[in-house]
Parts: sequence; C-alpha cells; structure tokens
Amino acid sequence: MLCDRPAVAGVELRGGANDVVGLDYLDPRHLVSTVEGVVLGGGSRFGGESIWGVMRWLEGQGRGFAAGPTVVPHVPGAFIFDLNVGGGRARPTREMGAEAAARAVPGPVAEGNVGAGTGATVGKVHRLARAMRGGLGSASRRLGDVVVGAIVVVNAVGDVRDPETGALIAGARESPDSLTLVDSAGALVGGRALERFAAPEHTTIGAIATNARLSKPEASKVAALGMLGFARALAASHCLRWRHALRPLRGRSAGRSHAARPGGGGRGGRGDRPRRARGHLAAGSAGGARSVAIGTRRR
Repeated sequence: MLCDRPAVAGVELRGGANDVVGLDYLDPRHLVSTVEGVVLGGGSRFGGESIWGVMRWLEGQGRGFAAGPTVVPHVPGAFIFDLNVGGGRARPTREMGAEAAARAVPGPVAEGNVGAGTGATVGKVHRLARAMRGGLGSASRRLGDVVVGAIVVVNAVGDVRDPETGALIAGARESPDSLTLVDSAGALVGGRALERFAAPEHTTIGAIATNARLSKPEASKVAALGMLGFARALAASHCLRWRHALRPLRGRSAGRSHAARPGGGGRGGRGDRPRRARGHLAAGSAGGARSVAIGTRRR
C-alpha cells in the first residue's frame, strides 16, 4: 500500500513472534513522523527483503524523508509464515517489491491467494493436512465524511467464523479428504496441544486506512481496536505463540496497491459472503486515506 502523500502510522502487535520491520519509526518519539507506504507479505523473516525494493522505487521517485542530498523512504512491513506451503524457497524479493510499487494503482485490491495471501492457510489445529486455504481480503465502510478501509491476510491456526452468528465458514476439517468442518477452539478447550513453534506456523496481518486525521498514538489505538475484529472472526485468537499485526495509516491517500505474487503457495475457491469473511472466501480468485494502522497477530 502506497500513500499519495506521507501518512501517519501506528501499530498493534499480539502474540510472541511477530515478523515485522520498521516499528522504530512508528514510535511517537521518532524524528520521522510519517511513512510512504506499508508492505504486507509472505516468506516470514525472509519477506522483509521486499521492503528494500519498495524503498528503492520510492527513492527513484524522490519520495521520502529529506536527508541532505537525498531522500530516505520509510516503509514498515509485516509478514506471514508460509514457508511450509508450496516451495519453501518461493519468497518475496527486492525485485518483487519494486515491481509491486511501480504497478500500484488506486482501485479494488486483488483478493484470494495473491500477493501476501498466496500461501495463507487456516484451521491448522490438526496440522496442515486438515487445513483449508486462507488468503487476502479487503473491506471498507463510510460514516459521513469518514472512510475506513482494511486489508487483511488471514493465515490463522484457528477457524474463520461469522462474527454475528458464530457459524463456521472455514477451518479445520474432520479428515484430509473431508469437507466437514470441526471446531478448533473446542478442540483446544478439550486438551488439544499446540507444540511451541511446531510446523505449521501461523500469522494474521493487516492494515487499516482512514481519511480521519490521527496522531501516532491515535493510529495505534485504531490498530488495537482492529484486533477486536480478529477476535470476533477468528477462533481461537491472540494466543502467546501466534502473531497478529495491524498498522493504521493517516495520509491523504493510501489507496494504491499491487500484489506481487511469488510462485508456490495455496489453492483456493471463492464464495459470495459478507465482507467480514472475504480474507478466506476470496482464496483462489485471484480512497483518500489519512491514516494507516498496521497489526500482526502470531497464530
């Protein structure tokens, strides 16, 4: 996500092993008060390489914090663990980051198993063989003159539920060949153990953008409130060995985006469901913002 103008950003992290880059300049005490964009990606810690490609492209456009004879772009990022899906060596690169930045345009975001959602999966309490595809989804809401949009990569250990009815939408299955869903949260309550750092790993990440004017602490508060959406739609959520991240942006526009797609990753199918479930349901298918909130949740 690129901002037409520098944007204020904040962050909220949940879980104990987040793969994030650039949190230092989201601190209210940091000299640099704005960012030029946000990167969401796969590849776990390796995915951070894509940020350097985005920075290189922004520098070539003369965009960034003025520092003597040059500019220094500031681009935070958050990354999911998907190295166990498809080819483990299929990771975002600098070239992918630069290409994504160059091709970013305003308008609808590609959803499903694209970009950061390529290798996303959900329902892994019984390991990957009984899981389903996750993916990337987006939604927005207008309240008077204020617009709030969110883009989330759903790669959770738990199930995806309808937050209003509690109905299971996607998650763990009874067996590798079954299409019948089982209750992951119920399995955990019943004594099912998740080994520490056992494969597969789990991450849900996202960014919130709004045209409301926010300070850095206020942007971080927006990210924290966004975590309530994770808790409502993902069961279970916010556990110690999981990672969640949300980053809010406040700038004139954060509506430009492009999904660079590495090889490998999950497969998916699409259904017609409310926007709250689109991070999963778009899997397999391929605005003037003043602030952005970035968040990550481990598992």
